[in-house]
Amino acid sequence: MATRRLIQVWFDVNAQLLRDEDGNELRYSLFPFINYGEQVLVNLLLVNDSALDPYTGLAGDEQFEANIDKEFNTPLVMVQTTNGGINQAGDWGPGGDADPTQGQISIRLNALTQGFQYKIGQARELSGTMLELLAKNSSDEIVDVFRMSFKTRGILRFVSAIPSEPVGDFQWFTDPVTGKQGLKIVNDDGEVLQILVPAT
Repeated sequence: MATRRLIQVWFDVNAQLLRDEDGNELRYSLFPFINYGEQVLVNLLLVNDSALDPYTGLAGDEQFEANIDKEFNTPLVMVQTTNGGINQAGDWGPGGDADPTQGQISIRLNALTQGFQYKIGQARELSGTMLELLAKNSSDEIVDVFRMSFKTRGILRFVSAIPSEPVGDFQWFTDPVTGKQGLKIVNDDGEVLQILVPAT
């Protein structure tokens, strides 16, 4: 894996806000962010309060999906990571493994995507974007949703959103709005690079 910028995030699931490492409410200027074309590693610690007591509501056998966007129920998202890119071995802290039962979730995020390029356009920053983490059980039912502010930023230099190296997988899905089939192009890190959907 190429070197990724590490982002540490503390999310208070009860107060529904971001905190810093001392448990204080995080100021907007310090919110986590991802730039277009960047790959990052997020170490997300779900906590219960300002004392940063770990959230223990996950069983540890869930499947996860992470998305960054501001729109609801859209097939073309800015950043998307499937379960394969979440809680990979060695991704927690300096070479450790995340423990979801203690609120620890590691997430690989790739912002070199068609969705990010399209939605950021020429904007310096797209306001109102969120990181959403879905937890699903073995029956693919959503058992928990965590949603927190996460900034998305453009850059001055154009970066192609076409992958320059072979990707790992192609995944078909059904667009919830149109009912038509679409295709996700996913790399070996579980990050969705491109989403192809039929014209409506």
